[in-house]
Amino acid sequence: MIQFKNQVSNSNIGTALRIADLFNEKERIETFDIILEIAIADAGHSKKARDIVRSISIEWLLANIEKYAQPILDRGYDFEYWQLLDLCSEIDPDLTQRVAERAAQSQDEAIREAGEHYLN
Repeated sequence: MIQFKNQVSNSNIGTALRIADLFNEKERIETFDIILEIAIADAGHSKKARDIVRSISIEWLLANIEKYAQPILDRGYDFEYWQLLDLCSEIDPDLTQRVAERAAQSQDEAIREAGEHYLN
């Protein structure tokens, strides 16, 4: 786990994700905030990070992903909403619906557009 965090702090995201891929579910959950950040905000490494996210139990994801995503979404970047909505659509339709409804209520037109896209 220390190697993972060191690689992230040194911007060696690809190496960090290769390490995380070896983690058991408990370790993936312990580093979920970092892995989710990469899945949403880092286009170059999002596919691998998404694979790791989706490997976590659906029950845990449904109970926790919105809480972990909120600080990322609070930054207000439409790209991150699009990325999260796309990830949610790979996990659960009700989760996607909830996140899309929240995005559709945004004051930011681009974020609203992302939410409306997933509501239609």
